[in-house]
Amino acid sequence: MATAVVGSNPPIVQELLAPDNYIQWHDLMKDYLIAQDLYWDIIEEDHDNIDKADDKGTCSTGDSASDEYKVRRRKNATARHSIKMSCGAEALSFIMGIDSAKIAWNTLATKYTTKVEPEITTSNYSENKNYIQQYAPLLKAVQSGNWEAAKAFLSAHPEAMRVGITYIGRTALHVAVEFRHLHIVEELVKLMSAQDLEIKDSAGRTALAFAALIGNSQIAEAEWMVITLDYNQMIKGLVYDAIFRAAERGISEFIIEILKENPDLVWCDMFRGFLFSAIRFRQAKIFSLIYGLGLNDEAKRSADANCNNMLHIAGMLAPFTQLNHAAGAALQMQRELQWYKEVEYIAPSMMKESLNMDNMRPQDLFTANHKELLKGGEKWMKETAKSCTVVGSLIFSIMFSAAFTVPGGNNENTGHPILLNHKLFMLFILSDTISLFSSSTSVLMFMGILTSRYAEEDFLKSLPTKLIIGLSSLFISIATMMIAFCASLFIVLQNRSWIVIPAILLACIPVTSFIWIQFPPFVQLCISTYGSCIFDRKVKRWF
Repeated sequence: MATAVVGSNPPIVQELLAPDNYIQWHDLMKDYLIAQDLYWDIIEEDHDNIDKADDKGTCSTGDSASDEYKVRRRKNATARHSIKMSCGAEALSFIMGIDSAKIAWNTLATKYTTKVEPEITTSNYSENKNYIQQYAPLLKAVQSGNWEAAKAFLSAHPEAMRVGITYIGRTALHVAVEFRHLHIVEELVKLMSAQDLEIKDSAGRTALAFAALIGNSQIAEAEWMVITLDYNQMIKGLVYDAIFRAAERGISEFIIEILKENPDLVWCDMFRGFLFSAIRFRQAKIFSLIYGLGLNDEAKRSADANCNNMLHIAGMLAPFTQLNHAAGAALQMQRELQWYKEVEYIAPSMMKESLNMDNMRPQDLFTANHKELLKGGEKWMKETAKSCTVVGSLIFSIMFSAAFTVPGGNNENTGHPILLNHKLFMLFILSDTISLFSSSTSVLMFMGILTSRYAEEDFLKSLPTKLIIGLSSLFISIATMMIAFCASLFIVLQNRSWIVIPAILLACIPVTSFIWIQFPPFVQLCISTYGSCIFDRKVKRWF
């Protein structure tokens, strides 16, 4: 699991909650909630003796009780938000519709501390190595893609079809998926029942979910074609586990293959909820799929238990692992705004003013969730602008002085440069002039950044555009300054190339280093600001 840091604001926990890290996550999350004065008041305290509020948020026991209720409600919302922001995709799916932070906390504890069947636990495998060793020939055959050897073993040991043959509880079908042996997958599923396909490894993944995890749509299709579960059982179990993992990771091909086999699935609210959760995890391919399926036309039906429509979901802060794809808090804020605007573009207009359970419009929710990121973006912008302003001002001063102290000197009688007709002298003057004006332009742009109001909308176009112009001008000024310097050396030293060439190479080192450091973020900034939109609006609406 990747760690993440957003600007100067560290994540709540180092790793999002996943099936294999609950113990560590629980300890870190508990410490965080205690530090925020949320754990004992919200998670542990019994709330049964607190009167419920009426529709206006007041309590029947008087003003003091009303104030207490409001404080508790705010703390509950903060704790609930912190828990959800620290969950991976699977964990988040368990608590998406839960209002109470305490219930959400206990739900996760139940999900991730419930013991699995004895025959598929890692501890049992460690205690009984002979159990695993007896299936070693089958494991070797499946890993190598030898179906004949695997078939022979299964004929002699039919029970091996539905038991874990590795120390982490993976069945032969799991292993075949892992090693992408499609022909073995097809043969195995012919021999397996629908219940066999629902067998999970010690991480809680079915083979179909594992196929979604590694992105193998062919294997997923092979399994799907032999699933004989009835519709309700299918939705609650095997398929949705895989769909949610695919949606979280942006594997749209997998979801399309499943929909081709069962088109009616698209009209199920749970399926839509999983797809819309992809907005929360910032998966552009799934977002395009939503548009292509036309699901945004009836998006109002897809609100969760907190009355959050898909625009509210877009207003939530992206997981830190997704935010880290952008370099710097300012670009992260820009990307978050772009996602919100893209979802807003396809969302019905009524959603913009829709209120959730906390009486917040989508824009209000966006502002609340991105308050710290906005501060980080402002700090990042100002620090970048300050450092570049120093460089630009220094170049301007040097080039301004060089314009009046030209190489070769001036004629005492006329005041004209002695080497006025020299080709290299004209190159010097031209480069000096370009460097002078480009450096002054960069300083003005960076000053504009420093004096900006730093509103949310400014991070979308205004601030990035100023930064692009400022950095472009600064690059030009540095390059032309070096050209002027080289031309001046050639004029002064003329035939002493053994001195000129090393001097030029040494002078290029700091300039090259600066460009090497600043150019990659500059390119990313240009692509992010003026590149194509997040999702494909030209996608064929095939459903």
